[in-house]
Amino acid sequence: MKRGERFETPTYLAIEENVRMFLSCKYKSYGFYPLAEGSWVVDWAVYSNGVLCGFSEFRRRFVNMEQYPDFRFSAAKWAKLVSLQETFNVPSAFYVQYNDALCVIRGLDDGVTKQFVPFGRNQMRDAMDAEPSVIIPREKIEAVHLGCVSDPLTKRPTGRSCDGDVEEIRSFGLDYRGGMGFSE
Repeated sequence: MKRGERFETPTYLAIEENVRMFLSCKYKSYGFYPLAEGSWVVDWAVYSNGVLCGFSEFRRRFVNMEQYPDFRFSAAKWAKLVSLQETFNVPSAFYVQYNDALCVIRGLDDGVTKQFVPFGRNQMRDAMDAEPSVIIPREKIEAVHLGCVSDPLTKRPTGRSCDGDVEEIRSFGLDYRGGMGFSE
């Protein structure tokens, strides 16, 4: 399966790419490299000087960081990140772009409540949108950048997006990184 072919819309892939590029610019000694969706399950492998040093997953939440007391995400993704960090002896992290901050959840196997709850979106695209999820308390969520680095949106796009949305989001990311003095 080609990355994004089944679950991620063109708009979401553009959002994810903007965050990936931002992180690669912010943390200059690290590169965040996309992984094939079907075989790896998680979004990025993180390298430094050609050496694998971690794995990362990304999600965009169209709310402010303080709106909810916790962050919930797929238990399957959480388990895969924990498994990868144990198998390769490298850390894993989960990046979340809220409307007002880019955040990271580190130490996924360290003090995370392993309470699995049924969870899913209220506007599901298919039955796979409702699944067991893990609860991450707000105390484990660290802001790495105040502001939205990924897109100008404040609400989840409805339906499949058009190319115009994708280009606007790509331009936003390029302009944002340029305004911060990052070169690509």
